[in-house]
Amino acid sequence: MTPTERLLTILRHLKEAKESGAIDAGTSAAIQQTMDGEYRGQSGKRKWRRDIQTLRERGLIETDRPPNRTGIALRGARKPERLHLTAAEHAAINHARRQLRAGISTASPLGSPAGDVRVEVDDVTRILRFLEENDDEVSLAELAHWLDIPEARAFELVDALTADGVFADGLVASVEFGYDEADDDDEEDIRPSTVWVLRGRNRSSPTRGRGMDELGFFPYSLAETNDRLALIDRALSGDRVSPRMREALDSAHRKLSEWRVELGRGPGQCPNRGEG
Repeated sequence: MTPTERLLTILRHLKEAKESGAIDAGTSAAIQQTMDGEYRGQSGKRKWRRDIQTLRERGLIETDRPPNRTGIALRGARKPERLHLTAAEHAAINHARRQLRAGISTASPLGSPAGDVRVEVDDVTRILRFLEENDDEVSLAELAHWLDIPEARAFELVDALTADGVFADGLVASVEFGYDEADDDDEEDIRPSTVWVLRGRNRSSPTRGRGMDELGFFPYSLAETNDRLALIDRALSGDRVSPRMREALDSAHRKLSEWRVELGRGPGQCPNRGEG
């Protein structure tokens, strides 16, 4: 596994352990045992301590929990249902992002890393958040352009989300790829051309249980919240906003502003329950 795959796998294990209710499912030993020797031996133990420290420093997990201080759990504030963004609000923000040519947000869903040095896991989750905010497929060429990286690298980042080393359905089951018809005749290059996150049917909370939620119930981090509020402010200051879009952006702005206040009250700045 890559460092990114390891970190995201730990988060998903913790999410499933919480859902199962089994107190020993979220222990260090239980997680390491299911990760197929990734943390075997002395070098593996050092790798485990480094990965856990990375997640803890970002405020994503808490350690030293029962039983016998071996338990680990996701950490953060719960997002109230009333603050979940609707499909219309997501669509308005996404439209504003494209209209303003803002590209993919630089804010990480996983909070601020130590020293504010962004690493691959931040780029992977930034892409995942961007995909879940869209209600349509996105071409890998577009992702590559927005991220200023080669298309092959864009595919590598997205493909990390579909890794099936531990989970049969991949790390994030809602991520799906699309292929050009011409690819059927080219056996040497079967790289997909598009990617998307399959949303849920709940229009009031379309990303519930999809995208970042599959890794542990992640609503917007503080940095993401500030980014979306700034984007909405820019869009509303222009004269190219339809009444319907303005209404959706105003509604999203109110929710995000309240969520920012909620984040300031909690013990950390990267919550683990809810959605975008």
